[in-house]
Amino acid sequence: MLNHKTIKTILTITAVCLISLARAGEKEGSKIELIPVYEKTFDDTIVDVIFDTATVSIEEAKKIGWKEEAFTKEKVFAAEEVEKLKRKVKISYPKVIITGEKGYPSKQKIKFLDKNGNIKKVILNDKTSRIIVSTNGKYILKALLYNCDTDSGGGAVLYDNDGNFICEKSKGAFYAVTDNGYIGTGFVSPEGSWYPFIIYGPSKNKVKEITLPEWGIFDAGIQANGKYFIITYRGKAGFDSTGVLVLKEKGEVVFQKILPGSIIPKDVLPLSDTEFIVISMAGEGVETEHRIIYIALRNNNWVIEQKHTPDFLGFPLFTQISSKPYIYSVDRGYIIELNTQPFKIVLIEKLPSDLKFFKEKFYQIKENRIECFNLQEVLK
Repeated sequence: MLNHKTIKTILTITAVCLISLARAGEKEGSKIELIPVYEKTFDDTIVDVIFDTATVSIEEAKKIGWKEEAFTKEKVFAAEEVEKLKRKVKISYPKVIITGEKGYPSKQKIKFLDKNGNIKKVILNDKTSRIIVSTNGKYILKALLYNCDTDSGGGAVLYDNDGNFICEKSKGAFYAVTDNGYIGTGFVSPEGSWYPFIIYGPSKNKVKEITLPEWGIFDAGIQANGKYFIITYRGKAGFDSTGVLVLKEKGEVVFQKILPGSIIPKDVLPLSDTEFIVISMAGEGVETEHRIIYIALRNNNWVIEQKHTPDFLGFPLFTQISSKPYIYSVDRGYIIELNTQPFKIVLIEKLPSDLKFFKEKFYQIKENRIECFNLQEVLK
């Protein structure tokens, strides 16, 4: 791969919001033809993007980069809310772009844009850190490197997606931010280092400090998903079982149980306060088995149903893609419908990996563009 220092990478972000389905009958595995109707060119390599929507005139939309085809076809995302008399249209546009090199946070920049693509503000990532974005794209957490050996460094700065400063913490190992700007710290490493699990509000006040059960904890991590914090922890028994703790962003415990298998925080998906999907891995090597554990509160009792995933899914890192019972296998590119037995693979033809979701749309970041299409067109 060419070094970005020696060649200027021009990235074209193509928001593909017109989808044409070339169906071979009604069977699964239909080929998807994506037709780009929007293009935007930037001067830097794009690592991540946050989208927003704006209602503009059709004429203004064309100046921004939308093509005529976006407003002349029937099933077009950009034209879903066209007011014919006022000639208005609701469009999506890149509101924040993170530029630089993947894997090199210190070389990255956070650029805040208006709907025309003009840069309003730039935040440099001048130290080694992680850039963490809330699932709704409204908050950006710049978490600085924490040295667990010396209990030094760390801290975080929280911004909204307009680039406004929200708060700053000078110390701590930060890993998560919720959709309302609550931030979470904490870990326990197998090597024995640790940092307490603490939730802070957007005004940097401590909301709650979490004490894990006395279970001989040797490994624990934290992740945010929407309005929830998820902590998973393991005892001395190793990877045969995992403690799962789900909290609302203000610290109220929603769910806590020991579940079979190895589970990491990002593989716990809260569908609501009383319904969860958990991805569990058991076994080793060729005998490794992945299971979807469905958990629901019924008549004041937690019902846990364990189901196997299709054998060919490999290591499934799942994300919820809509309010409907669908999840997406990130590494394998398959959509799975949960309310069937056995699980139904909605789309046999593999989708691209590393997808983002916005307003029930798929967005894929590529080296030279971002593609978008309507999720519901695929799932119908």
